[in-house]
Amino acid sequence: MNSAGARVEDVCTMREEELEQLHRAQKETLELELSWLPKPRLKYTKRFLELQKTKAGLVRLHQYHDAHTVHKALVKLQPVEEKAFLAEYNAQIALKRQALEKRQAHDREKLRESLTDFRLREERERNKVTENVKSKLKHSERSMGHAHVMALKRRPELAQKPSAHWQQRAHFASSAAALRGEQLAQAVKGKASGSAIKVADLTSIHDFGKGLSGTVSTYEDTATVS
Repeated sequence: MNSAGARVEDVCTMREEELEQLHRAQKETLELELSWLPKPRLKYTKRFLELQKTKAGLVRLHQYHDAHTVHKALVKLQPVEEKAFLAEYNAQIALKRQALEKRQAHDREKLRESLTDFRLREERERNKVTENVKSKLKHSERSMGHAHVMALKRRPELAQKPSAHWQQRAHFASSAAALRGEQLAQAVKGKASGSAIKVADLTSIHDFGKGLSGTVSTYEDTATVS
């Protein structure tokens, strides 16, 4: 993966981590809010309340046997009522957690689609730049080769005033097709002060008396590094 692709992946990773951090904060906030909820007051069903009233009425009428029968029914029904009420309360709490999870899943899906589009867009842009550079280099190489061939076909002239074939126009060095290599080297070096990059000249004459940096020369069974 090239540096541009690595930067894209770094951006995607950062956005995913930010979303995960946000989701963790949302879950912690929800759990904190749920812990602050007051304990709900137990509410019995209408049937249970009617049995309680029936029991009280039978006691007032001194019908203790029937009241005892109703009391036993209430004793059996009360745990069921409390369990059902607690289950309903827990279901409401679970719904709050499920709603948050659903929203977070939607956020993750939106982020996934956004990052996929971002990656594809950046990849298309990189491919476009690469193809433009390749096309430019290919065109420069073809035009430079043609210019070299035409230059080799020029006939020498002994005239005091050379013809147009041997005259160089203004800005020849910066625009001539025959000098595309040197122009590219100058572009790589840079023009701004302090931003120039040292690039070896491919057309300079090699000095055999001075070795290139990093080369090894041998003389009389001794090796020296330049």
